[in-house]
Amino acid sequence: MISAALIVAIIVALLCSWAAYHKLKRPYLHILTWYLAFHWLVFVIRPVVTYSFGWHGQIDYMLFSPSADDVSWTSIASTLFLVIFTASYISFAPKSIQIKLHPLTSKAMQAFYIVFVLLMPLTLYSTVRMFSVDYTQENTTAQIFGVDDTMEDALLHTGQTAYITMAYNFLVPLAILLIIVRRFDWISLAFVALVAGTRLFLGWERWGLIVLVFAICISYATTSTTKLRLGRILVVLLPVVATFAFLSENRDFLKEAVGMQPASYASTPEGRSLEGIARWVDGPDLAGFDFATYIVAKVPKETRTYSYFLQHLELFTRPIPRVLWSGKPVGPPVPFFNLSDYGNFRGRSPTIVGDGWMSAGFFGVAVNATVYGLLFGWLGRLVNAKNNIYWSIFHVFLLALAFQFFRDGDILSLLRFGLWMFVPIVFWRWTALLLTHQRPRLPSKMMTSGRALS
Repeated sequence: MISAALIVAIIVALLCSWAAYHKLKRPYLHILTWYLAFHWLVFVIRPVVTYSFGWHGQIDYMLFSPSADDVSWTSIASTLFLVIFTASYISFAPKSIQIKLHPLTSKAMQAFYIVFVLLMPLTLYSTVRMFSVDYTQENTTAQIFGVDDTMEDALLHTGQTAYITMAYNFLVPLAILLIIVRRFDWISLAFVALVAGTRLFLGWERWGLIVLVFAICISYATTSTTKLRLGRILVVLLPVVATFAFLSENRDFLKEAVGMQPASYASTPEGRSLEGIARWVDGPDLAGFDFATYIVAKVPKETRTYSYFLQHLELFTRPIPRVLWSGKPVGPPVPFFNLSDYGNFRGRSPTIVGDGWMSAGFFGVAVNATVYGLLFGWLGRLVNAKNNIYWSIFHVFLLALAFQFFRDGDILSLLRFGLWMFVPIVFWRWTALLLTHQRPRLPSKMMTSGRALS
C-alpha cells in the first residue's frame, strides 16, 4: 500500500508541476513554484529514498512505529493538499507577477537611509551580545536570551524580551534592502558578506542565511538585464542549501574553528564518515513527511480530538512580551493536546500538511490548502495592483520565507519570522511619506496608490 501511495504521489506531483509550468509566467515569482519544490523534496523524493533504504532515524527519534496505513494516509493527505493548493492558487493568482524594484526617487532613497541608521543601533547591540557570550558554558541560551530553558518544549523569555535580544535579525532585511537600493555595488555586497558570516557564526539561526540568499537571487533575477532561468537560480542556491544542511549537523562549526567552543561529534572523523553523511541525509531538515506521519498516527487516534484550528489563536498571545504578562500561556491559549505527550516531538515541525491534519483531518488539510492557495493568489494580484517598490519587496521577502513557512506549517511561523523582514519595509514607507509631507497610514491601508514616490 505504501508503494502504491508513493507512485500516485509522484504522478500527481508531475501533473501539478506541468499545470504550473504552462499556466504561470516567470515561475520563480510565484509561491506555488516554491511549494512544488518543497513538496517534491519533502513529500515525494525523501520518503521514496528513506523507505527504499530503510532509513528511519527521525521515526526512531520520535519514539513511534507508524503502520503502513499511517504512511499511506500521510502520502494521500500531502497529495490532496498539493492538488487543492495548486488549483486554488492557479485559479486566483495572476498569470504573471510584476516586480518593480527600480527606479527609486531621491526621497525614497533618503527614507531608506534614515530607516537604516535608526534601526542599526538596536541591531548592533543585539549582535554584539551574541558575540560576547561565553560559548564554552552550557547555559549559553540563558546568557543570550535571558530565558528559562528548563521547559521541555519551549524557551521562555523571562528576564529579556525577544524584541531586543533577537533584534540582530534586522540585519537580514537591511542587507537585502541595501543591495537593492545600491544596485549590487561593492559596498552592499560587502555588507551582505558580513551579515552572512554573522549568520554562519550564530549557527542555529540558519533561516536568515537561506532567506538572505533566496531574496538576493530573486531580486537580481528581476533587475538584471540578463534573462535568468529558474534553473540558474537553483544552481546558485544549491551551495546555500548544502550549507544549511551542514549547519543542521554541526551548527557551531565556526565557533569550534576559532576555539570559542569545544569540538562536537560532527567535527570528528567519525562524524564526517560515510555513516555521518547517512545520518545527515536521514536528519530532520527534509523529514517533514515523517513529522506529518507522526501527527496522522497520533491525531485523533491517541489524542481523542483534533485542534479545530484553535492553535492559531496563538497569533494574538505570542506578540505580547512575557515581561509584561508573566502568566502568558506557553503555546496556544486553548491547547487541546501536546504532541510530545504521545512520543518525542520536541524540536520538530508539523509542516503545512500536518498542521491541517491536526486541525481536522482530511477536511483540515483541504481547508489549509484552499485558504493558503487563495490568500497567496490574492497577494499576487495585490502586488500587481499596487505596482510599487514596497509591495514588490514585500513579495520578494514572502517568497524567501516560503520554505520556512511550509516546513513549520502554521501562519504564526510566517509572521514570527516575517516580523523582522517586513517591519523595515513599513518603516521605510512611512518615512518616505513623511518626507513627501503625506500622512502615514496603517499597514492594511498603505500603498493604495500605484504612483511612484516623488
